[in-house]
Amino acid sequence: MSNHNNNFLEEALDENTPTERLREISRKGNKAIRNAIARNPNTPPDILVEYFYEFPAHVLHNPALELILLENPDFFNELVSNNPFVFNDELPLFLLNGHRVIPRSRFVSLLLVVRKHPGIY
Repeated sequence: MSNHNNNFLEEALDENTPTERLREISRKGNKAIRNAIARNPNTPPDILVEYFYEFPAHVLHNPALELILLENPDFFNELVSNNPFVFNDELPLFLLNGHRVIPRSRFVSLLLVVRKHPGIY
């Protein structure tokens, strides 16, 4: 990994990196950087929606998710609506093992949203 990418990765992993800086890095990052951004609590919700397809479990583990859901109770619906291919042919592994991967309340809420969408499982 180049020195430039190492700096981006360090910033993406740092919970003190400002939201706008994470947004800038998200446009330049490789998979490792995007993965770190998906887990950073300062990542803006629209970036989390974008990254849900590639890193669904990391987005669902994001420490800021509870605050995002308080601000936008429809956030799970946005995740599912904007990423229908996460649920292509069958329930993805992160949902089948959801009770072990994400907190129970998030798991149940997400399952309820998934069931409401036609064409998904």
